[in-house]
Amino acid sequence: MRARPARIRLVRPRPARPRLVRGVVTSARTRGEARAGSALVVVAAALWGCWSLYFRTAEGLSPSLTAATESAVVFVVMAAAMVPLAVLSRRGVTAGDAGGDPEGDEGGDPGVAVAPSSRARGAWALLLLVGVVDAGNALCFFAAMQRTSVAVAVLSHYLTPLLVAAAAPWVLGEPARRSTWGALAVALSGLVLLLRPWATPGAHDVEGALLGAASAVFYAGNVFLSKRLQDRFDAAEIAGWPKLSATVVLVAFAVVAGGPLPSWTALAVLAVGGLVCGALPTVLFYAGLRRIPASQASVLTLMEPLVAVAVGVVVWGEALSGLGVLGGACVLAAAGWIARDAGRRAT
Repeated sequence: MRARPARIRLVRPRPARPRLVRGVVTSARTRGEARAGSALVVVAAALWGCWSLYFRTAEGLSPSLTAATESAVVFVVMAAAMVPLAVLSRRGVTAGDAGGDPEGDEGGDPGVAVAPSSRARGAWALLLLVGVVDAGNALCFFAAMQRTSVAVAVLSHYLTPLLVAAAAPWVLGEPARRSTWGALAVALSGLVLLLRPWATPGAHDVEGALLGAASAVFYAGNVFLSKRLQDRFDAAEIAGWPKLSATVVLVAFAVVAGGPLPSWTALAVLAVGGLVCGALPTVLFYAGLRRIPASQASVLTLMEPLVAVAVGVVVWGEALSGLGVLGGACVLAAAGWIARDAGRRAT
């Protein structure tokens, strides 16, 4: 009996189903997060650059308004808006949410939980000291804006990243770099071009620049103190709790300094400024910082002095010479140089 030959069955190949590549989706989502984070930081920096809109409007309504009173009113509003966020954040930690930064994108160490047990009294004292230093920063900066042009006040204040980079080897034990001193030399040259000491200074430019530089020193101290607290408090707490001690210091200083009380309209303008240029951009900045590296965020904050100078020229009619433009560009370029160098070291 002959065996039947085996039939050859033709099988039509099925078209392959498209599969979603997880890496591509994740990459697209990461890019979207980065764009959103960059946008949040840019908006925050732009709002910070609009302080003069509220201060000078309030000063026009109450010509005798002092920088101490301005600072006190603004920080009362900021404390009322931001301390509740710190309270909610602490409740989350106490309830069992570690509140740490497992990804390391909020400034803390990756994988380190911010546990309440790690918060000794010394850490709380240091956190309140941040507020005292922040009060000095605000008082000097707002006084600088009263005495000189917005450009001189803001750009002298923007020495902060250079001071941080220059002092980091001694304060934080970070290695010193030649690029830091090169950037510092460029920034100081820019300030000389901006102030033009060989010409007759106007509107107390030198005094305003010294106050702006003093605010930069205070803000650099704020940065160093906050860096030491990043493994014990989260971003909302570091931004919120110091507003209490800062408010106490500024209100006490305003009472001691004396002076007539501003009008209710001027107080309302300052209160809106505290929300729009104080509390809101701080929240936006930390939300953006969750999505992008700190080095990239520091570069994007260069939008602040650019917006501030533009407001001074367009809204307040402040003149800026060609040398002043060149000097301001030198200060911004030096700050960007430092931020870029920090980004390269991070990678």
